[in-house]
Amino acid sequence: MRAPAAQFVHIDQDRPTGARMIAAAAGAETAARYGRSIILNIWRTLTPPAQDVPLALCDQRTLDEADWVLGRTIEPYMPDPTPYLSSVFTPRQSWYYFSDMSTNEALVFKNYDSRIGMPLGSLHSAFKLPGSPANAVPRASAETRIVAFFD
Repeated sequence: MRAPAAQFVHIDQDRPTGARMIAAAAGAETAARYGRSIILNIWRTLTPPAQDVPLALCDQRTLDEADWVLGRTIEPYMPDPTPYLSSVFTPRQSWYYFSDMSTNEALVFKNYDSRIGMPLGSLHSAFKLPGSPANAVPRASAETRIVAFFD
């Protein structure tokens, strides 16, 4: 099933959910063997430019955990609500988007970090691009996640 682009600001999981996801994917014994684990998202568009709904990312260095808001997904294609993090907007945040990405380009960004004191992940969102051409291609995209472990 094709899920629509998530047009709300979010990090895909909070710290407890990220730890559970890694333990479920790699096994609790493997996850416990390493001091640090991260989840990387690899995102790419499947449609040519210009897309109507690009992806925007917030610079992790401009986030403050005090601004985070916990939410839960409620989607027909996700039977169990999953916690995610959002944030109130502050002028400290720096947002970027990549216009006219081609199908042979990909974005790699951190979406979870187990190390306390490191930014958890990148807030991101799809958004309707103001002034996009009337003939802009409806965006289709794909992502995959990779878990990396560090001593």
